[in-house]
Amino acid sequence: MNVGFCVSMTPRRLLCFAGKFNLPKIVSRMEALAAQRGCGIKRREEDIAVHFCPEGDLVFHPDEEAQMLKGSADSSIAGPGFHAAAADFCNALAGEARLAAVYEPGDPYCERGDFEALRRAVFLPFLEELLTTIEIEGGRRSEAICFAWPDDWYMLANAPENHWYCPTGLFPCSVKALFDREPMAFLQDFFIWPNREKDTVYLRNLAMSDAWTRCAFHAGDPLCKEICRSLEKVAKEDPLLPFPRKLYLELCGIVGRTPVVPEEIPEDTRFESVGFRKFPLLAPIGNWEILIPGGFRREEQKDGAIRLVEPDRCIAASSAVCQVSPDEEEEFRTRMLGRRMSQHPDKVFMENVLLGPDCRAELFRVNDWEHPFLLECRKIEPGGNLLSIMFNFKTRSEYEWGLDILKTAHCRDAVEEV
Repeated sequence: MNVGFCVSMTPRRLLCFAGKFNLPKIVSRMEALAAQRGCGIKRREEDIAVHFCPEGDLVFHPDEEAQMLKGSADSSIAGPGFHAAAADFCNALAGEARLAAVYEPGDPYCERGDFEALRRAVFLPFLEELLTTIEIEGGRRSEAICFAWPDDWYMLANAPENHWYCPTGLFPCSVKALFDREPMAFLQDFFIWPNREKDTVYLRNLAMSDAWTRCAFHAGDPLCKEICRSLEKVAKEDPLLPFPRKLYLELCGIVGRTPVVPEEIPEDTRFESVGFRKFPLLAPIGNWEILIPGGFRREEQKDGAIRLVEPDRCIAASSAVCQVSPDEEEEFRTRMLGRRMSQHPDKVFMENVLLGPDCRAELFRVNDWEHPFLLECRKIEPGGNLLSIMFNFKTRSEYEWGLDILKTAHCRDAVEEV
C-alpha cells in the first residue's frame, strides 16, 4: 500500500516531426535543476534518483530504446509537500528538455496544481485506508507490523504487540481513532513534509524521524546535537507548534547541552519515548540477519560487505549463497568449516572455537592499536547459505560478546508489510 505518482516523458513533436531523445542532454538538465533546488542526485546502473528529503526520492528510469524517460515518486512517508515538489521538478525538466510529460490520471496536483485538493482528496483517503487496514491486521496477529520500511534497514527485534512502525514512529494499531477525530492534524504530524513548503512543521517532523530511525542516543553520535539545534530553531521560529520537549531534554542530557527552549511552549506528547536504536536491532546482511546493539553505525563497503561501527568495536560482515546440491551439503560444510579460515603473518592465532557443526570462530591478536583483537567467524545454513563475519574489539573480554552475536545469526524470512 502506498501513495505517489508515475510520469512518462517523451520528446515533443515539432509540427509533423518527432523530437529527438537526447539522454545526455536530459541528464544535464536534470543535474542543473537538482542543484538549483538543493537536491542531491545519484546515478545508478539502471536509474537516476533525485533526493528531496529523507524517504523522498524521485526516481527516473531512462529507456533509450523506447525513446522515453519514466519517473516515479513514492510519497507514503515524505508526504504531500514532497509529492508536489517532485511533480514540479518533472514539469520543469519537461520544459527545459523539450519533453511531453504524461501523468497517471486522477492526481489533482499533477493535473492542475491544486495542493489542497491533493491533501484532502489523495492523502487523507490514503491515511484512512492505511490505518483501517492496520487496525484490522493488528487484531489478527501478535507481532508488530511495519510500513514503508526499506528492505536494507534494520528491523526491530522486540517491537511491542499490537503496534506498527514506520520511519516516522511507533504507533498503536488503534491509532485510527485519533485520525478520525482530527484527520488534518494527524496528517500534519505523520508525514515528514506535510505542507507546501519546508516550514517549521517539516523541520520538527524531520528531526523526529531522524530521532526515531537514525539517532544512536550516545554522546559520540553527532546527530544528537544536530537534532537539538533543529528543534531549537523550530521553537524559536514557531513557538505555537507542539514541541517534543521530552526528546529534546533527553538529547541535551546526552551531549551536555544546556536547554534553551522556554517552558511555556506547548508540548508534543504523542510519544512516551522516541528512538528505535535505543534497543537491540536485527541487522540485515544479505539474506542473513544478526542481533546487535542499536548504537552501531552502518557503513556500506564498495565490495558489498557491511560494516557496523561503535567507538570501541566494529563488525564487518558479508554473505553469499553458493550453488550446493543436497548431496554436496556435507562436503560444503567441511570445506568451509573444517580448516583454518585465515593464516596471515599480521594475525597471531590465539584460540579456535567450534560452535556446533555449522559454525566456527577463530580469535586473533592483530597489529591495530584501536582494535587489537579480531574474532573471525563463518556460519552456514542449508542451501549453501554462507555468512562471513569479523568482530574487532579493544579488549579480550569482549570475545564472548562477539560469540553471543554470532549465535543470533540466521537466514531471514521475508518481511511482511502492509
